[in-house]
Amino acid sequence: MRKNRRIVLGIKEEEMLLGLACVFLKHGAEPEELELISDPAFLENKQDIDWLIADESCAEGIWPVTGEAFVIGDRTEKNPDIMYLRKGLTAEELYQEMVTKLTVRGMSEDDMQDESRSFDFEMDDIPEENIGSRLYLSYSPVGGCGKTLGTLALCRHFALQGKRVLYLNLEPNQDFAFFLKNRKAASADFADAVCSQKADLNDLQSAVGEEGFFYIRPLEHHRIQNQDFLKTFTEYIQKLLEQEEYEIIMAEIPYRLDQDAKILADLADKVLVFGNQNEEAAFKLRLAKKSEITDPEKYLYICNRFREEDKNNLEDMDITEYVPEVENPSVESLTENDCFFLTAEILR
Repeated sequence: MRKNRRIVLGIKEEEMLLGLACVFLKHGAEPEELELISDPAFLENKQDIDWLIADESCAEGIWPVTGEAFVIGDRTEKNPDIMYLRKGLTAEELYQEMVTKLTVRGMSEDDMQDESRSFDFEMDDIPEENIGSRLYLSYSPVGGCGKTLGTLALCRHFALQGKRVLYLNLEPNQDFAFFLKNRKAASADFADAVCSQKADLNDLQSAVGEEGFFYIRPLEHHRIQNQDFLKTFTEYIQKLLEQEEYEIIMAEIPYRLDQDAKILADLADKVLVFGNQNEEAAFKLRLAKKSEITDPEKYLYICNRFREEDKNNLEDMDITEYVPEVENPSVESLTENDCFFLTAEILR
């Protein structure tokens, strides 16, 4: 029988404190093993603690512990043996960074599974090394299902994990800037070069914006009418994959998997198919799956804006993840509420 460990979370901000506790429980800690504190005085004396994660407000003094200790904040000279975690991460990202630092510090797989030293880490929790550029496509046969916002949230999710992410919108109506802080469009010269198929990679890089992740700025609507972006950008994407400048390229494509889209799908590592639970959306999703999809292993189905109290018309489909409806959704709120968590884990 496993002996309970003592895991102390010393965080002043209540939302982060509770969020991190939930993450520890999800990854194998027992409820009786967790202690949640917000009083720095608790840590003034030596404590018999197996795992301690504290923010700077609870880590002002020197407090040796018997196990592993982490501080969320900037490194100081007071505690040279303590591992530090970056500020501004979500609870899940803090947990993943903690695992990564333990791995870098030299804990072997046996150490990580040793119950005397930690709770039940699984090796799947350790972020894998970069294995070159990956291409993910997102599309939906259903209009207005939240595909663009969800795709941008996934871009932010991976960027917060330290990956270089590039978002490409290949739709004729490029409205994604609505969800960004900087809504500046690409230059007229770049738009003309793309539409005349004379743009090269240097032109492409000149149109890159950044909000944590990188993205090609939207093209103004009056310049791109009736343009076939899939065919135009397929060559760019191939070159970007070869260069490996970006670890993840997330390309959002129009609502049909036509011939040009399927060429891109063949290049992609995974294709994310967004839908909703209502009857009309479920019908369109089934129709697309039956008539357009030739490699089922490559496709992940996401039911977005899911409401448990409503009828679910997708119960008989192989849905990868049900993403709950979020009030006043934004790129930040979808990321910080761990929406698309299962999808991100599969793609990682």
